[in-house]
Amino acid sequence: MYKVIEPVSETDFEKYYQFRWEQLRAPFNLPKGSEKDEYDQYSQHRMILDRKGNPVAVGRLYQISADEGQIRYMAVCEQHRGKGIGSSMIATLEELARANSIKRVMMNARLGAVPFYQRNGYHAVGEGPTHFGKIKHQQMQKDITPKSTNSKYGEWCDELATIWREQIPLTGQMGISVEDYTGDKLRVTAPSSPNANLHGGMFAGSMYALGSLTGWGLLYLMLKERNIAARIMLVHGDIRYLNSVDGDAAAESNRKQIGGSIWPLIRDKKVVLTVPVSLYCGSQLAAEFTGKFILYPEQDNPHAESLSTPQGSLPFD
Repeated sequence: MYKVIEPVSETDFEKYYQFRWEQLRAPFNLPKGSEKDEYDQYSQHRMILDRKGNPVAVGRLYQISADEGQIRYMAVCEQHRGKGIGSSMIATLEELARANSIKRVMMNARLGAVPFYQRNGYHAVGEGPTHFGKIKHQQMQKDITPKSTNSKYGEWCDELATIWREQIPLTGQMGISVEDYTGDKLRVTAPSSPNANLHGGMFAGSMYALGSLTGWGLLYLMLKERNIAARIMLVHGDIRYLNSVDGDAAAESNRKQIGGSIWPLIRDKKVVLTVPVSLYCGSQLAAEFTGKFILYPEQDNPHAESLSTPQGSLPFD
């Protein structure tokens, strides 16, 4: 199990900078201190820990201008590579960028890492610097789609993404990102790299998880908008796979297609809702998920204070 944290304490930062030095500077015989720069104090830092609390990945976001941010000091330790941790860090830093109204993220990627960043949606825009006289870099860039033109909805998308990341660590490893909420429709995405199967397509289990999370997320946002507190439980899910997914996936769910009504909740009655979710690869429909959810009024939940919605609850019981 992995956990994404923001270094805050002195101990956190000692681990953070030590890891940065070990992964990015020590291999080139560079001294301690070379892993830091003058922009660290103005940047946002994130670190991924394993179950023992040891760092396995780090990354930094620096806001260059009102519209542009830079990712730097990205590193994943060798024994934890290939598990989607790098994509999880990218998704986390991109969430920070969106929260700060950044529209474009750039980086200087080592040539060997270019395919990784391409799989995560970045494209080459020019030749980057050569570090230490021998490590060539490629300048890469990605346009960041705002979560919503409605600032309130954008904040709620960030909140939903935080709940998933902190309470369901798997979503971070999958690189799942809450892209947009309009008040009617929720769109959630997952990159191809950490979710690949043996044949290079997207793992069927990842598609099922993406569908169930999107359905749960739409209900969460609907309840939040109507200020109704309830516990959401997925009790049954069906998925029909239509086409293989050989790239990034997107899931969309529309409030107008939900079967059932949430309003009995205000009369302290539980409700059963059927939520359809469509999954896409590009413009091609890849799968159709249907989730059956039970919503319990807050007072029916013996742990309502800690598990209530919209304040936050676990999507699966």
